[in-house]
Amino acid sequence: MRFASLALERYGRFEGCELTFRAGPPDLHVIYGANEAGKSTSLAAVSDLLFGFPTRARYNFMFDNALLRVGAVLEEDGRRLACRRKRGNAGTLIDAQERPIEEGELLAMLRGQTRDTFALSFSLDQQRLRDGGKAMVEARDDVGRALFAAGSGLTGVADELAALEAEADGIWGPRAAARRSFTQAQRELAESQRAARDQTLKPRTWLDARSAAADAQTALEDVERRRDDLLAETRRAGRLRRIAPAMRTRADLLASLATLEGVPDIAAARAQAAETAMTEAEAATRDQSAAEQLVQETGARIAALSGDDAALEREDEIDQLAASAGAVEKGRRDLARLSGELRAGETNLARLREDAGGVAAAPPARGVSGRLRELATAHAQDLSALDQIEESETALAVRRDALASVSAEPAAIGRRALEVAIDAARARGADADERTAT
Repeated sequence: MRFASLALERYGRFEGCELTFRAGPPDLHVIYGANEAGKSTSLAAVSDLLFGFPTRARYNFMFDNALLRVGAVLEEDGRRLACRRKRGNAGTLIDAQERPIEEGELLAMLRGQTRDTFALSFSLDQQRLRDGGKAMVEARDDVGRALFAAGSGLTGVADELAALEAEADGIWGPRAAARRSFTQAQRELAESQRAARDQTLKPRTWLDARSAAADAQTALEDVERRRDDLLAETRRAGRLRRIAPAMRTRADLLASLATLEGVPDIAAARAQAAETAMTEAEAATRDQSAAEQLVQETGARIAALSGDDAALEREDEIDQLAASAGAVEKGRRDLARLSGELRAGETNLARLREDAGGVAAAPPARGVSGRLRELATAHAQDLSALDQIEESETALAVRRDALASVSAEPAAIGRRALEVAIDAARARGADADERTAT
């Protein structure tokens, strides 16, 4: 029986690997490679194909047991058998379509070989050679051992072997013992692995911590959102507290306006005029009351007076005199005021000339020229007013002399003439103030 090909479909670390062996002399094939290249794996695949997978699988570290597959094409005396092997309890020899096939043809090619005899005959490796040599050396009181010692000339091999075995027993033995260094190292390793497992973060613990962190983050976001809402509500409450007095005032004003539903609405432009008119009406009412009281007092005084025909005959002159009296009095006050302003202006002008010094002769600036023109105009008006006041004083003196010549007794004036004179004096006095102001 010979192998035409060997297929490692899913076995060990191989997937889809096939070795083909050509036919013809010499029918000898050498498979070589570096350490861990897969030579031992291929040798184990041959045994598993021919005799089935053992109960304890050794090459399932990459593929699950149900997925393990090895195949081969076997040749013997012109016969050819293509078969595959899967792991299982029965019907493990299959064809290319995964259908079970009978193992009779394969058993005929094996000619009674078992896994052990096949391993001793065709599956020798370095470890098996070492084990065979060790079995020969360990044979005590055995012909094989005697033949080995006589043939090799190494008669002290047994003693040396005993020493090595004692040393090896101090390192390791089938049963654990505290004195063996391997046992001590194994215990230390177990303790270290246990400590490492205790200190290693378990996936479940990490997932729980991650979930707790996510929940805490969500809770934090909720708290921050509520905090922002509370801050916004606090700011709103603060604004309401600040404007509360104004709001109460507004409510009171609205309540007051509600009682004035029948009052016509006045435009904003006319509201100011209406307020001014109301103020003037109040002032006029007060003036009216004062005037009525004055009328009553004057009537009482007039009632006590007796009429004078001579005064009544010169009624016109008396009226003119009364009209001029207010103007003259106003002129005197204006004269005193204007004289003071004139002196202040002359003093200011002298001070300005002194401050200007040599610059006073230079043409004044535009602003200064305008101010000087205003002062000159005001001075001319003051002079004109002084002239009018002097004329009024002269006319008043003439009329006073004429009035003195008419009558020196005011009791002789008639009641009706006195009323007319008083009204004319009041009217002329107000008119005199206006004329003096212009």
